[in-house]
Amino acid sequence: MPNDYLPGRRQVSPVMPVLPVVAMVSVMAALAVLVSQLPKTMVPFMDQPLYAIPAILLGLGLIIAAVLKPEIPFLVLVFLIPLEAVATFFQTRLTGGLSITGVKFVGIIAAGGWLVRQILRLHSGDRRVRFGPMGGLLTLYLFSVIISLFFTKNLFLGWYVFVIQIQLFAFLFLSTNFIDTPNMLFRTVWVYLLASTISASMAVFQRLGLIAYASVKMEGRSSGAESDPNYFALSLGMALFLALGMTLASKRKFAKFCVLGICALSGVGMLLSVSRGAVVAFGATLIYILVKARRWNIALLALVVAGLLVPFVPQELYHRLSPEFISQDGSAMYRFYAAKAAIQIWTKSPLIGAGQGSFMSLVTDYLPVWLRSARQVVHNTYLEVLAEEGLLGIVGFGGALVLGFRTLWRTRAAALRAGKPEIANLTYGVELAFFMLLIGDIFLSSQTEKQVWLMFGIIAALGYLAKGWEHEPEAEAGKGPSGEALEAAEGGGAP
Repeated sequence: MPNDYLPGRRQVSPVMPVLPVVAMVSVMAALAVLVSQLPKTMVPFMDQPLYAIPAILLGLGLIIAAVLKPEIPFLVLVFLIPLEAVATFFQTRLTGGLSITGVKFVGIIAAGGWLVRQILRLHSGDRRVRFGPMGGLLTLYLFSVIISLFFTKNLFLGWYVFVIQIQLFAFLFLSTNFIDTPNMLFRTVWVYLLASTISASMAVFQRLGLIAYASVKMEGRSSGAESDPNYFALSLGMALFLALGMTLASKRKFAKFCVLGICALSGVGMLLSVSRGAVVAFGATLIYILVKARRWNIALLALVVAGLLVPFVPQELYHRLSPEFISQDGSAMYRFYAAKAAIQIWTKSPLIGAGQGSFMSLVTDYLPVWLRSARQVVHNTYLEVLAEEGLLGIVGFGGALVLGFRTLWRTRAAALRAGKPEIANLTYGVELAFFMLLIGDIFLSSQTEKQVWLMFGIIAALGYLAKGWEHEPEAEAGKGPSGEALEAAEGGGAP
């Protein structure tokens, strides 16, 4: 069996014995039969056999794939990230009893696939486990979350968020280790864009009345496969710029056409969410492109994309951006007072913060009476981390953001030196998506969003790939990058 994930020259892994695979499948089949005999009240989805049978078969297929080709469960996990809320959608719209935590299930299988891959690598002498500075800073952030649990004013919520953070940290680890070749990098981005396209299509269907909105409260604001239109819009904005990078990186005209379509659909879905924060972040990213671009074609492409989206801007978005609406909008007023409250809460415990999940318990003491019923999160990632995890948490999380940009700039420069312009262009798309995330975090509390941690994992993996290119000979004379391109890449400009 060819093995693409072993380093060095192409090798052939040992033939997987048939008996363990047969035994594993037999055990899973026996468990499936056993589950089918349990009372229906104990197994939520078994009263819907139409869904239970494909779920069992999919689980078996993923387990077998984890043994034979460990990358497949990881790519399935990436595919499910923008579509995580689809399970909830089916639960509320179709079956009423279907409750399957598919992302966690696939994540466990992907982790098992990584262990299988490590075992297969033992005979080649390669036992490397990627972690790096990015992982170190985010470990510091996770450490601050653990410490804050001892001081939290809301242990139930704090523990719930902590469990999510552990899962996200494991996802970061898997992303950093699975994305170990340029081909795997492109596959990961393609899979993520495909899932984002499905989610954006659902937003269009919601607008057309073919699919119900997430809730009555969100009537008129498309959210696709997400439950919140603001997070949905930020996710699609990031997908738009990733697709822009793929457009620059793709060599085939058909591939360019496909990713341009994804780019346009992502932009339309973002606008249909009527999210003001996403629009501001998108506009800031366009300004970033114009300021940093050293070549006119990059700036022109960005302006063309923005211009094509103008006809799709819904009237509701113009209304929500008007000064009259903002002055009377309770959401905008809450965010202003919540930001002030977060700073005041932080000043009482600057080093370790008030504790994970404490903000929602403490914020009412700092809000006007007429806003206390609107108790929510801060809607600002940086202030929420600062208030709940203190300086320790913001150094870890904020340091990872700063390191991310430094890694992206160095990776693009290294890719150009190695004669890999397609990697440099994709890295530029990742940089733009990461910048939009940086601005979007001013309006959202996204430290528990899987898309954010996928970006961390992709950037960490790019850093490892760049280290390998530094040891390769520079591109041949006449084919290497110009001095202007290298200067632009190292300074954050477009190659």
